[in-house]
Formats: sequence, structure tokens, C-alpha cells
Amino acid sequence: MLSTDEKRRKFEAANFFKLGHSYVMRDFLDKAEVAFQKTVKLDPEHALAWAYLCKIHEKHGRKNEAEEYYKKALLLDKGIDFKKITYECRLLEDKQAMTNMMLQYKDGKMTTADFMSYVESIPARSIALIGNDSAGRHFFRRAVDKAVTERILAFEFRGLASFLSPLNIPFERIVLTLEMNLVPMFLTTNSVEDFCEFIDFIRTKISKTEEERALQGRLEFWHTLSVKFKPFADTTNDSFERAVSLFNIVETQKKAEGKQASFIPLLNEIVTFIITSVAEEGKKGTNRLLSAFNAPIPRVIEILEDNLVAAFLTSKNRQQVIDLMVSLQSEMVRRKRAKKHIARADNWLDLLNRLQVAMEKSSDEFDQIVNLLDVIVDTKAKFQPMVIAEQSLRMIERDLSRIERFDIFLLRVLHWDLFESKRVDKRVIRKWLAAIKRAYFKLQLMSKNHELKLNESERVRLREIAESMLIFSIASRTSDLIEKMAMSGMRNLNVIDVFLPEEYLSFSIPAFRVMDDFLKNPLGLALMIEHRNPQMKFDLGFWSLSLTITLTQLPPVLFVDSHYVDFIVPEYLKTLALAMKVNLPVLSRIHRLANMSIKPQDIMIRIFKGLSDHSAVQLTREQVIEALRYGGWDISLCDLIIKEEKYCIYCSYALPKDATQCPNCDRPVEDIDLSDLTIDDVDL
Repeated sequence: MLSTDEKRRKFEAANFFKLGHSYVMRDFLDKAEVAFQKTVKLDPEHALAWAYLCKIHEKHGRKNEAEEYYKKALLLDKGIDFKKITYECRLLEDKQAMTNMMLQYKDGKMTTADFMSYVESIPARSIALIGNDSAGRHFFRRAVDKAVTERILAFEFRGLASFLSPLNIPFERIVLTLEMNLVPMFLTTNSVEDFCEFIDFIRTKISKTEEERALQGRLEFWHTLSVKFKPFADTTNDSFERAVSLFNIVETQKKAEGKQASFIPLLNEIVTFIITSVAEEGKKGTNRLLSAFNAPIPRVIEILEDNLVAAFLTSKNRQQVIDLMVSLQSEMVRRKRAKKHIARADNWLDLLNRLQVAMEKSSDEFDQIVNLLDVIVDTKAKFQPMVIAEQSLRMIERDLSRIERFDIFLLRVLHWDLFESKRVDKRVIRKWLAAIKRAYFKLQLMSKNHELKLNESERVRLREIAESMLIFSIASRTSDLIEKMAMSGMRNLNVIDVFLPEEYLSFSIPAFRVMDDFLKNPLGLALMIEHRNPQMKFDLGFWSLSLTITLTQLPPVLFVDSHYVDFIVPEYLKTLALAMKVNLPVLSRIHRLANMSIKPQDIMIRIFKGLSDHSAVQLTREQVIEALRYGGWDISLCDLIIKEEKYCIYCSYALPKDATQCPNCDRPVEDIDLSDLTIDDVDL
């Protein structure tokens, strides 16, 4: 019978073996060797540990030690499955080879064609290994996405299906890349047939889950569009003629299916191209523009009006677009069109001149984004606010793709060294991020500004655009975090300063989102850090607990930028609630051991209540409930933070629950719509 000490040693040995095996599967063989050595030191009869030590030494070329460990393993267990261990080692060799190949491709030492040929030759077992390894899968998908994106941008669809066929990767990003380049592909190349075949292939690869039905619908529409457009593509290479044909096909399809919203982005892009292409032609361009759509002038005006802002903002020569509108107005006067149409043309010119001034007064391209949004406010959203806001988002996407093509947006984990490899200064990136911050808050404020006569769907879309802008800041914050943690001795770093450095104090929302990701999936961050620096040992428990403790001390920092505190505090509450819940077992244990009088959840409640009582914060019950739900707490805790009380509208007395008459002034309990309140309604 084993003694207590022997049981303890075997238990510790088993844990070290599990740790060693996890290191083997993540290709950290040096760490694995240390773990297996500790295993056999605690339990010399652990046959599998000796077997893995044999293979690790064999892989490192230390044959004598490998043979010694091989004999020890067989002596302890003659039935040991060396084939399985050898198989794992082969997978590691395959993984190492793939990693080296992908690094060569990333560094530009390998052509896209060579990389695609290599991927097509990868054995199925290696692809399976990638699928089971988080960091490797992330890296592999990024390289594959880069290769596919390059081919799509060059409109080279032939061979893409055979390249992607054996790979188990998500296709959502590929579909998005196709969508972003759909119109240029139709207008400038003759690869429509190859595109059609590629669309058919993707349709077979995307599953029929509820989330992917929208993708299926888009793919089916593109396939139909390709089939109908091919005869026109075969007869002309003129981009303008192609654009007009494509517009007519999409318009006909829109009328047949009745799906207005889904066709609008494509139609907008086509018409934008038509406007910008004729803007260079002066008087001739005006006549071509009026005859292009095969419709009466009122309908042509309507089509142009929906796309004028986008055409102006994307044009290389904006003055030409203004001149085109002046010419168009003159032509309408000459043709004696209705005065209301001519007046609308005056409104167009007013808007275009405002936009021109906004662009010209910008000190750089980063200011342009915010100045464009200012036009929406200045004109009280009279002219196409969604188009202007969407264009601001596209300017951010364009700058992003200029820096690192699509790779940065794909990965959501950026590295400053990637920026530097493209000769982009860090100061430029930080200025770019500052512009995103200003645009984010401006869009949020616009969505709440009731002076702008926007409907609810437009306000929701403004918030969606703001969230899209936020994604880029979140990605850069993740990047900086990983770089700092991978390249530094982490225990010497202040946890909160790593997650929320000084430059993010006034725009802490991206940092809070990154903290949320870490708290929900700390292992994911650990894998990315270890992938950057295999020598790094990441103590998940230490960082999670430290982050939670420092979050409780953070409220004073939240008031650095008082203008946006109403946006920042609710995000902080959600992150704090999540952190306290994740670390509740540890915090409760500390509470018991230290014999503290205040419980962990009481600390959270005090912070919530302190912020709700703060004069600079307008915190509502709905925000508190949202934070509690986000963290997985019982929402009844909200009553300890903000009481749900009703007050008499006449004397402001706090009413008892279910009261029908005010005990203070004896008037009946009433609700009043403050939006319709006038001075005459108030009993002074």
C-alpha cells in the first residue's frame, strides 16, 4: 500500500506529465522536456514520460540518451504505443516545416503561386494538426487569407477552388473580400466565367446554418448576376458601357425580387463609378450621364442624388464632380425642366461645396474623417447622413488596407513591427487611432442628437458604424498588449498599465473590450503571447486576479476625459462585473482567510453605487442591469445600487409602491410626456 508521501509524489508526477504533453502538442519541446524530467524524478516508473523523453532527445539528435530512455520505457511497459508518439513527433515536424514556409511567405521570400502549391501538397494529418492548435490555426488561416486576397484583388479566380478544397477554414472573410471587389471585377476583367465557377465552389463549402444563410443568399445573387452579365462582358471592354449594363441588370433583379435594402450597396457603387467616370468629360459627360440610365430626368435625378456624396468623396478630382453638377443644372435649365428639380440641384451644389470646405480645412487625412461628420451636424442631417458616415468608415478601411492590405483587419491582432515593416511611423498610427476615437464618440453623440431628424433605423446604423470603427482600435490595443507582454518580464509590469496605457486613458473602451476578451478566454491570449515568445511563461491566475483588483481602483481614472464619461463608465461597469464574477472563487477564499468584513460582491456594489451617485455620471438602472447581466450576476443586485423609485410630478415626493395618490400634496399620481411639455403646463 502506498504511503501518503508516495501518493502525493505520483499525483504531482501525473500533473507534470499532463503539462509536458500539452507542451508537446504546442511544439514547446524545451518546456516539455523539463516537465517530463520532473515527472520521472517524482515517479521513475512513469513509462510514457520516459517514452516522450526518448522521442524529444531523438528529435534533438541526442541518440545515446534517446536509446537509454527507450529501454527504460519498454522495461516498464512493453505494450507502450511508440507509433502514437512517433506520429505526434512527425506532426510536429510537419508543423515546424509549415511554420517556416508561412514565415517565408509573410516576409515576401516566397511567391503566392509557390505558397499555394505548397499548401495543396500538405498532408491531411498536418492540416488536422493545424485545426487542433489555436495559435497555429490562426497563423495558417492568416497566410491562406493573404494568398486568396491577393488572387481576388488580381481577379485571378482560376485554381482557387482546388487550392481551398481540402482546407477546413471559414469562408466568411473570403465572401467579404469578394463583395468589396465585386464591381471592379465586373467592370474591368473578362474573368466572369471563372468567378461564376468559384462562387459555385464556395456555395458548396458553406454550411446551411442559420448564421450563414445570408452568405448563401449573396452568393446565389452574385451567381445569377454573373450569368446574366457574361454576354455583355464578352461584347465590350468599355467600363462605362459595362457599368450601365450592370446597373440595368441589378435594377431589373431588384424589381423582380423586391429586396430593396440588399441591392442598394451594389447599385450605389455602380452609379458612383458612372458619375466619376463621366466627370472628366465636361459637357459630353453630362449628356452621357442623362442618357445612361434609360429613364426620365426625374428618375435620373433620384438615382444621382442617392449616390452623389459617395461619388464626390471617392473621386480623385472632386472639383470635376462639382463642375459636372453645375453643367447638369445648366442642362436642366436649357431643357426647361421643373423648378423643383433645378432647386434640388442647387441643394446638391451647396452640399458638395460644404464637403469640399470640410476636406480642404483638414490638416491631414485623419482630420477629414471627423470634418466630414461635422457636415452632418452643420446641415442638421439634411443631406445623406448615412452616406457621409459610411464614407468616413471606408476612409478608415482604406487607410488600413494601405498599411497592411487586409491582413490587419483579418487578424484582429496587430504588431507594431508589421506597421514598421511597411515604413509607417508609430506616431502616424497613433494619430490615426485618435481620429477613430473622435469619430467614434461623434457618431455616438449624433445617434442621440434629436435635433438631427433621423429615424430610429438611421440612428442604429450610426451606432453600428461607430462600432465598426471601434474594431480597429481594439485590434491595435490587442497588438500593443501582446508586444509588450511578449517582449517584457511580465511580473515587472503593472497589470492595468499594460491593458490600459496612458495613451488609452481618454479612449478606454477598446482597452475594456480587450480586458473582456482576456477574462472570457485567458488561454487565447496566453497562446498568442507564447507564439510570439516561446520562452514566456504566462501565469493566467496571477494576471486575472491582478487585473480584477486594479479595476476596483480605477474609477478616478475614468474622469480624465469628462466629455465622454457617459460612454466610458458603462463599459467599465461591464468589465468590472465580469472580472469580479470570474475571480469570485479566489476573492471569496481571500475574504475567508483574511477574515474581512466586506464580501467581494459588496466591493463591486459600492463601486457601482459610488459612480451612480457621482455628479459627472448619468448612470441609469438599465445600464447597471446590463452590466450585471454581462458579468453573470443576479440583476436583483441593482436594487442595492439604484433604487427604482417613482416621484410625484407636482411636488417631487418619493411615492410609495403602487400609490395612486401622492401622500404629500394629495394629487393623483400621473405620468407626463416631457417631450410635449410647455411652460404653460408647469405649476410654478
